[in-house]
Amino acid sequence: MSAPPVSWAVVEVPLWLAGTGITTHLGEGGLVAWLIVALSVVLISLACMQLVTIRYSTQCPEELFLRIDEYLSRGQLPRAKELAGRDPSALALVAEAVLKSPALPRTELREIAHEATSEQSIRLNQRISYIGLIATIAPMLGLLGTVSGMIRAFSTMSAGQQPEATQLAAAISEALITTYLGLTVAIPALVLYLVLRNRATNITLRLATNAEHLVDRLTGSPANGRDPRPAPAARASR
Repeated sequence: MSAPPVSWAVVEVPLWLAGTGITTHLGEGGLVAWLIVALSVVLISLACMQLVTIRYSTQCPEELFLRIDEYLSRGQLPRAKELAGRDPSALALVAEAVLKSPALPRTELREIAHEATSEQSIRLNQRISYIGLIATIAPMLGLLGTVSGMIRAFSTMSAGQQPEATQLAAAISEALITTYLGLTVAIPALVLYLVLRNRATNITLRLATNAEHLVDRLTGSPANGRDPRPAPAARASR
């Protein structure tokens, strides 16, 4: 007599989840389902952290820019450098790079400003890249669970004997539940990634505008009539 096929669809669940409908579905989904749940926990943690971090008020504070600009207009370069050095924002890092060599020609200062802005743009996008990775991996894991469940279902049917309904149901449940869980995690992760990427792009544009204004201030050139400060409506919306 051949040994009965081993089912990997049922896994042990924590006691605090026992008796809930969640444990039933996760148990039917197998190990892949728990991996997707772990991804969802990581996603929530990253979302809370990056939604707070990637904001105008955090990365490109208007008050900091106005104070640095005021110091430069008064010829107080050391105080402007000190202020930029104390602040951890992206704007402060860009300003610090520009103010480090104020005697350079305008073209070289603009190159320094561009490089510093690009560096901060890369840093901001690296922060959200893990969310994009989760949005990509989650449906792939769901597909993996689907393939695994269908393989078990067809293996049961081709075993040469009449398969039990419970065995087929367990395999089909794994196939469907993992797909459902993967999409449940991937869709909000993708939306969150796009929202944060849009924020990072807008912050980078603001950094470039502010850096250009600081270069104009240092070289004595007019800022081409542009006001580097956001419009009142934009400030109010933040």
